Amino acid sequence: MPPTTMDPEEQQTHRAQPEDHRAYKGLTAYNDRQLPIFEPDPMIAPPVTFEIAAKRRRRVMVMPSGSPAILDGAGLPVYQPSSQQDGDLQAHGQPEDEDDCAFCLRSQAGFSNYLVARDENGRWVRNYGRNPDLSGVRRRLFQSDHHDQSEEESQDGHTDQSGQSDDTDEDEQDSQDEEDDQSDSDYASTGDSSNEIADLRTTEELPERADVVIIGSGISGAATAWNLLRDGNSSSPSIVMLEARQACSGGHTKAASYRSFLDNAAALGTTAAVKIARLELANINAMHDFAKQHSIPCDSNPCPTVDIIYDEPHWREAHEAVEAMRSALGPDDPAAAYSFHDKDEVRTRFHCAGTDPEPVGGVSYAAGSISGYQLGVGVLRMALGRGLNLQTGTPATRLERINDSGGWQVHTPRGCIVADNVVLATNGYTAHVWKPFQGVIVPLRGQVTAHRPGDNMPVKGLPTTYSFIYDNGYEYMIPRPVNAKNAGDIVIGGGLVRAPDEGLHEYGTTDDTAMNDAISSYLYDTTPRYFGDNWGRDHPDGRIRKEWTGIMGYSPDGFPFVGEVPGQKGLWASCSFQGHGMVLCWMCARALVQMIQGKGQSLGEWFPEEFIITEQRMKKGFQGRLHTSAAVENHRAD
Repeated sequence: MPPTTMDPEEQQTHRAQPEDHRAYKGLTAYNDRQLPIFEPDPMIAPPVTFEIAAKRRRRVMVMPSGSPAILDGAGLPVYQPSSQQDGDLQAHGQPEDEDDCAFCLRSQAGFSNYLVARDENGRWVRNYGRNPDLSGVRRRLFQSDHHDQSEEESQDGHTDQSGQSDDTDEDEQDSQDEEDDQSDSDYASTGDSSNEIADLRTTEELPERADVVIIGSGISGAATAWNLLRDGNSSSPSIVMLEARQACSGGHTKAASYRSFLDNAAALGTTAAVKIARLELANINAMHDFAKQHSIPCDSNPCPTVDIIYDEPHWREAHEAVEAMRSALGPDDPAAAYSFHDKDEVRTRFHCAGTDPEPVGGVSYAAGSISGYQLGVGVLRMALGRGLNLQTGTPATRLERINDSGGWQVHTPRGCIVADNVVLATNGYTAHVWKPFQGVIVPLRGQVTAHRPGDNMPVKGLPTTYSFIYDNGYEYMIPRPVNAKNAGDIVIGGGLVRAPDEGLHEYGTTDDTAMNDAISSYLYDTTPRYFGDNWGRDHPDGRIRKEWTGIMGYSPDGFPFVGEVPGQKGLWASCSFQGHGMVLCWMCARALVQMIQGKGQSLGEWFPEEFIITEQRMKKGFQGRLHTSAAVENHRAD
């Protein structure tokens, strides 16, 4: 049956006027219990009193599917679907003849607290989140020249993120986020419709209980949630995700396994080194494949990478490592596929014409770049569609074990939630949540700049990602893809050893609002120094577009912590990725879920046991600035 609406005269009388800033408040709606189901932030719009309070029941519409809908203060329908009603709306919410139901509603699967509405012309206006773009809502609702923007908005703005880093993972938005690749949330998501979940709270109140609480909404947290919920059946656990700030985070998918293979083989044995190398490549492929399979707009760009090497010792070690990998894995194994380039080819093919320092050679191999921020948003959307409850702006402040048989109480400023299992996807911030990780997972602040390209650089941008390796340090560099916002920009990070005491004071730092001036100055000069005459003159608007910092997590032995915390039943972790989150976290989350589900016995076939949390690993203390060799020596000493 057609929906019933307010009397046209009454509707016109009480419709908020477009010139009145209180029109924003006109989007407030009431359900059939006379309770408000949507209300813009009072800091944005002051309260509006409805004169027809006694007649609110008349503002309830009944859709053909039997689902209730509500008219807002502007006389337009809004709706708050429940998980039970989502299916009904998808199946029955679209009548064959829309003229018979101009205001019929559709549900966006999973966004159970989003209001979905059509305007007075029968066009979709958008699904409103907790903090909508009210200026856009006003424009769409009251402009006389209406046009459907919901599909446009679901497509544009998905390409402006830089969250790629080789050895610095990002925690760009969340003090309890988990990825290490540092990408700035503004550079990564300005104008991006992904902000529809940035401040999402699936339920207004924090649930009192869940089967699983995941702390951290970066890729590790999102991938853990998805793997727990992917089957979408009735036996799926109830999951609440706590996020201290906004949702999500970004990265550069580059394994560089040859750089750690010899050390890993010496410390752990060749079998373990092979397993780690294959895991890193599998992680890269899995992320890009997932993004393609599910059509996630995240600038997924499988592409070659090249390591430009500036000293003879590293050049010799690269040859030795690749030869050892080919011997151990087989010459045709994709994880051992590397090519060497002399310094002339480095200058011509890879544009590195700088002379101070002068390159010795280069090593190229398969890698890629991806917006970890957008990938995380896409995975979270899918998990929300399977029943995930996301609570942003809700830091976990303390964990309290209920009893020896299991069960945890998670404390937040908004109250407590009890869960059978708690997952720490918190990387460099893990010790803030669970004190026994102090000195075991140590935060390290890394720094990144986005450079506008010089006028001699390729118009379409560089086709490969880069690392620049020298005696005691390195930088990594990721060009923005052709179709991305700020295409051609060069995101470059690192420079830690250029700070006083080789960056020692950046260890233990969780303040991602400040910059290290010495690193800033060094990174500013990197692009013309490495590219030489191929850089040309700086962009008219200046070389630096953006600069930011992010927090990484490091462990004493140089490996992630994955699994159940020893002696703490139901407390799990997947964190401390040593700046390589984007080449480890996806598969680590998969392994973690298998452990939670009691299927960990099959992990030995592909997952390194050295990554699993043990009492022995927890007893190690961090010894200061960590080089790969130092991690190996610490591991050997046990």
